[in-house]
Amino acid sequence: MFKTTYWAACLCLLAAPTLSGCANFATTEQQTTSVTTFVSAQNPFFANKRGEGAGDTQVRKQGVTYISAGPLMDVRKCNAEMTSCAWGVAKLISRVTLISADNASATVAVELFYDLGRKQEMTWGNTVITDAISDNIPVLTDNATFLKKVEIPYGQMRRVSFGHGVDFNICAIPADARTLIAVDDSCDLDGIMSGKTAQAMVPAL
Repeated sequence: MFKTTYWAACLCLLAAPTLSGCANFATTEQQTTSVTTFVSAQNPFFANKRGEGAGDTQVRKQGVTYISAGPLMDVRKCNAEMTSCAWGVAKLISRVTLISADNASATVAVELFYDLGRKQEMTWGNTVITDAISDNIPVLTDNATFLKKVEIPYGQMRRVSFGHGVDFNICAIPADARTLIAVDDSCDLDGIMSGKTAQAMVPAL
């Protein structure tokens, strides 16, 4: 069974510095910053829509690496006649560290691990979630890594694109230091999730 709904939540764990090479950057106390991340795949049946996805928005502590694993996403590739298709299950693990922030931008370290194959697993709390493509269906396989330290202007979405329509989006915006609420909705994900904003329109990270 292929899923076409969005996940309402994703796994976000505060990792100890020893878990990631991104966690050892020097930091300073500056602007309180809300960081939004979103992992999604192209809808297998509708070219202009996203399929499965998981988003997370929260104020990030400087110097802490936030690890997110999931969701598991079904993707496919068909021939021109649409008479034969191969399928795969994609998983993207992200490690994001807010290094510093000022009144105009945030500097982040982003580390991504992309894997595509017949079967994937992820842990959500005490539950192990598995997604697999049947053995009688042709399978897609792929894997890639991404590592970059980059300054992102506030309110400007950025993306990292992988094979077969899998994308990672990130956006940062100042937040009120007392309420921890973002100052505006410029990092809103509605356009990306609905497909009204094509990933190709979002600048690469």
